[in-house]
Amino acid sequence: MLGVRYVLRRPARGGAAPYATDGSDHRGVVNHLYTALLKRYGVLVLICLALMAVPLITRATYLIPLMGVGLLGIVLATVCWFDQLRWVRQCARVLSVYGFEFRTPVYQLDLSRNGGRVLVLGYEGLESPDMFAREPMGHPCWPERIAEGVWFAGDEVFGGALLVPGTGELMCLQPLDWDAFDEWRAAADEERRAKAKRAGLDRNSV
Repeated sequence: MLGVRYVLRRPARGGAAPYATDGSDHRGVVNHLYTALLKRYGVLVLICLALMAVPLITRATYLIPLMGVGLLGIVLATVCWFDQLRWVRQCARVLSVYGFEFRTPVYQLDLSRNGGRVLVLGYEGLESPDMFAREPMGHPCWPERIAEGVWFAGDEVFGGALLVPGTGELMCLQPLDWDAFDEWRAAADEERRAKAKRAGLDRNSV
């Protein structure tokens, strides 16, 4: 379990992201995450298959438990991988509807397991609701310099996606207290509600 989580959720190497992080590229970050997840999942499956093959090759009966370990590894990797893909797809859906706008500052309120965190987006002296954000890769720490600002695509009372300049982390987010903004969403005009629906933001999914 620890090995599967490490491979699928390990942070990327330091340095600038290999795609534009200035709000000009909606597809670069999504394509990069899809490629990274596919490579990591492929590595895990190959390792697990190698473990399962050892008892067959060596014909050593005491190594038969390795077949169970390999099978369990593939199951765990698949479950975790599909969960990560779901969040990347959600971000991609948002970015297909909304454009990026810069938000600063960003207030970091809480950091939880599996890439979950709570933050507030500032903009021209105003603040968004407390937003729950999910980083698909599950990195366990805040991105560097996130407090200086992020690129946000979405509608604050429905949710959206954010991109961190420089390091390029992508997150899905929605209001932390989803039910508290039911009246705000109901009061939104038809165009706003239609855009939110196309982006998959018309329901509490985070």
